Amino acid sequence: MKIKQPGPVMVCVTRQKACQRLIKHGAQLAAARDMPLTVVHVARNGEDLLGNVDEGAALDFLFGIAKTYGADMVMLRSDDVAKTLCQYASAHNASVVVLGETREGHTAVKGLMRRLNTRIPGLEIEVVVS
Repeated sequence: MKIKQPGPVMVCVTRQKACQRLIKHGAQLAAARDMPLTVVHVARNGEDLLGNVDEGAALDFLFGIAKTYGADMVMLRSDDVAKTLCQYASAHNASVVVLGETREGHTAVKGLMRRLNTRIPGLEIEVVVS
């Protein structure tokens, strides 16, 4: 009988260097639980990722941080960010999803958490507060 390996700790990031704290938190969880680590960024369709020097630099910085912790960083495109994150977490059997607190008073995070919990019952979700 084959023992099912735990899915990855999935860290969701935006185009901000401050997301480094999320990757670090995810890396600590992954190391403590002996799980793989993956970092995911979803860009909206039509968004020019490299046209804005600051945002391009931030993504490059986050790629470097992810690599430092031995993680893969995946960039996806979609106009429905929450749906795409749910699909990715489900398809990759994520065990834990790490999200960051938002300036909008958690509305976006709470909506994403509801969608993740509905789609993947039992999924552990951690919200990192700054």
